[in-house]
Amino acid sequence: VIDKTVKAIEANHGIKVDIDKLDLEDDETYKIFAEGKTIGVFQFESAGMREYLKQLKPTQIGDLIAMNALYRPGPMQNIPEFIARKQGKSKITYLHSSLESILKETYGIIVYQEQVMEISQTIGGFTLAQGDMMRRAMGKKKADLMAAFKVDFVEGAVKSGIKQKLAVEIFDLLEKFAQYGFNKSHSTAYALVAYQTAWLKTHYPAEFLAANMNTEMNDIDRIVTLINEVRESGIEIKPPDVNSSFPKFRAEKPDLITFGLSAIKNVGLKAAEKIAIERENCGTFKTLFDLCKYVDLTSMNRKVIESLILAGALDNLDGHRAQNFNAIEDAIKFGQKFQEEKNSIQSNLFGGTLSNEILPTPELPDIDQWSKEECLIKEKELIGFYLSGHPLENHLLDLKEFSNVNLANFDAKRLPKEIRVGGIITNVRNLFDKKNRPWAIVTLEGQVGKCEIFVFSESFEKHKDLIETDQMIFVVAAISNRFDNGDMLLLTTDRIIPLKNVRKSLAKRVNIRLDESLTKNGLLDEIFILSKENKGYCRLIFHLVQDQTTEKILAGKLHVNASQKFITGLRKLTANQNVWIT
Repeated sequence: VIDKTVKAIEANHGIKVDIDKLDLEDDETYKIFAEGKTIGVFQFESAGMREYLKQLKPTQIGDLIAMNALYRPGPMQNIPEFIARKQGKSKITYLHSSLESILKETYGIIVYQEQVMEISQTIGGFTLAQGDMMRRAMGKKKADLMAAFKVDFVEGAVKSGIKQKLAVEIFDLLEKFAQYGFNKSHSTAYALVAYQTAWLKTHYPAEFLAANMNTEMNDIDRIVTLINEVRESGIEIKPPDVNSSFPKFRAEKPDLITFGLSAIKNVGLKAAEKIAIERENCGTFKTLFDLCKYVDLTSMNRKVIESLILAGALDNLDGHRAQNFNAIEDAIKFGQKFQEEKNSIQSNLFGGTLSNEILPTPELPDIDQWSKEECLIKEKELIGFYLSGHPLENHLLDLKEFSNVNLANFDAKRLPKEIRVGGIITNVRNLFDKKNRPWAIVTLEGQVGKCEIFVFSESFEKHKDLIETDQMIFVVAAISNRFDNGDMLLLTTDRIIPLKNVRKSLAKRVNIRLDESLTKNGLLDEIFILSKENKGYCRLIFHLVQDQTTEKILAGKLHVNASQKFITGLRKLTANQNVWIT
């Protein structure tokens, strides 16, 4: 990834980045670590690591080296204390003053194998070889060897003027951490690569993310994660297009990446390269028939053409997707005939050209367009995600208003007891329990991110009409006991609502927070008029702020609806004041 990014930077900007001579004190680079924005950064992109980084707020390469060593089974339990000491929330202490020079860089916590060995030399008087042997014995929990080393260590410490009791405490501390200690030289190498990738992401995000996607081309889930990161970074992804896309993802501008044709399912690198080459030789394609007559059909078969159409790569050619899809057979026959005639003319002694009169271009069939939903569903099958739009577009305000968890970015340790999320069902695994009752595991995708929901028999029976692929739903759920704090939420639910009904089903109160000064200029009258025009089933509650206290006032018998129109109207009236639904 680093090599590909560096080459792209040179091609796009004329800058030769010497990756081995980066400034290791670049504040902007440490900022993305501190914000947990490390998707694509070597060794630092898991959800757990990102959460710890946000707490730690690294400011130097040493912090990265330590986190790389600590984020492993065993030493991971020391991360909260490491963070607390770094932030000054926990006191840094040393059992003996001579330990400070060894452990200062890790805030008094033993993190590295090298520290174990250095302490054995400084306190116990061991040689380098003895220290390494002791470390290995501790790591493998060899009790007989450790007993012998303990005697030698304590004796050496006493000779150095350290009291026997303290020497035993220090040895016990070594023994505890030596089982988990990581090799600092390895961790340093990993952290340096992590810093290099983070630096590239910070200063050349388009080139860096494009290189990542090209490396992960065959892993759809990984591509989806990176596409989400591209969007989060404010970079536009240009949809696949046979007239402008290249075989691989490419950073065209600092804020634009073109989609790689070979990332479309069934297309492959060979066909994508042929398309790019013929486009260069013959100019842009105007129709599906142009594509089939210029690109070698031995490398671009029917399956490739179908996939290109369904993925939207022919959207800028004549006709809509349904027309082009239904014209594939005619286009292939036309292309084969054209290429045969062209080869025949080229082999003819007198040469010549093939005119449209000799081989006229067929017409596209006169048929209805597919609906936007149909196009998006087919597009997702080929690309792995929705690119030209999203089925949830008309419900984004509802999802924002009522969801309380971000499926793509959540803190596993701070999840609410009641989870409220919505999205589109992309997969249903139908199963049977021990009593032969049906239940299901449902994959629910939001605009970004996804979760799995266990719908057990009673809930399944109640909601089975909604538990189908492509249904858009909203669930009130709880964390499943199978959730292991991973990157994807596992939930259980007994309440499923059609997404289109979420406001009607969940909204009970509309709340308005107002400063007292705003109630004296006719604002309440305007709110009252708007409320009378939007009668419904929700109570209206004012949260009146005066003298740093808040008083809740119920708006009498007035009932309002929670429609987008009404909520948007209230927010316009109250400017920057808060309006929310409960």
